[in-house]
Amino acid sequence: MASSDDLSRLAVMFARFAEYEFRASSPRYTLLAETVAGEPELARPLLAAPGPQRRAILYFAAVQHLLRTVAPGHPLAGYLPTFGGHYPPGPGMVAAFVDFVTSHAEQLARICATRMTQTNEPRRTALLRPAFGRAAEWLGGRSLALVELGTSAGLLLLPDRYGYRYTGGGHTRRYGRPDAPPALVRTAWYAVTAGPGGCQTSRRSGPGSASTCLRWAPPTPMG
Repeated sequence: MASSDDLSRLAVMFARFAEYEFRASSPRYTLLAETVAGEPELARPLLAAPGPQRRAILYFAAVQHLLRTVAPGHPLAGYLPTFGGHYPPGPGMVAAFVDFVTSHAEQLARICATRMTQTNEPRRTALLRPAFGRAAEWLGGRSLALVELGTSAGLLLLPDRYGYRYTGGGHTRRYGRPDAPPALVRTAWYAVTAGPGGCQTSRRSGPGSASTCLRWAPPTPMG
């Protein structure tokens, strides 16, 4: 049986997701994650999932699944653009969310117990692109062909269609597609240091993620 400590851990996890995963990109899910963090009992359905899968993204994916399949007319859908909703985030959305979660708690728990998440975020290309540029430089500027082993819905096969913004050390650098809309601009954090032979390195140090070192490469075209 779940203990208060289990719910407390989930509250911390939702608070971290609100701050580090959602705040920069989604005011709606920032507010919803903060709501669950402040009322941990709302997260109880997620305790049905195995420990490693007790993630906010599984919880919210389960909510969206039920909105599509079981309760498409619920007021919560009116606040979510993926369902055609246009109402702004605020107290009304929080009230609709609390009503939805409490009235569908058993169904949410069943989904959390039987499903798992696989993110495959195209934002990962922000770490890969410097490596692609360096590889192209080593090959004399020749175009690169990419082969993906382990499907990511092809999202990591399209690095030339994204824009890239690297921020850190008081500097911001832009690469890639100059006309990319905001939703297709991948952002990474780095610290610039002196590397072997005077080369520069980049270190991604986004909250909650492992650091990865890459050599900087010039903005080499990729085919």
